[in-house]
Amino acid sequence: MEYYAGIDIGSTMTKAVILAEEIVASVIGPTGPEHRRLANKVMEEALRRAGLALESITYITSTQPATAE
Repeated sequence: MEYYAGIDIGSTMTKAVILAEEIVASVIGPTGPEHRRLANKVMEEALRRAGLALESITYITSTQPATAE
C-alpha cells in the first residue's frame, strides 16, 4: 500500500495528514515562529498514530503561510 502525507502550516494552526485509500492519521497543533520544528512535530505525531516510519511515505507535500502584498 502506498501512503501519502501532507503538512499545512497555517497562520494559526499546523496540520498533518497521512492518507492511503482513506485518512490513516491526522494531527492539528498551534502554529508558531518555528515552522520547521512544528512541521516535524506534527508529522512525527501523525506517523506515530499511523504506526508508520517516515520511509513508508511515498510522497509528502506542504504549504506555508504567506503574506499578500
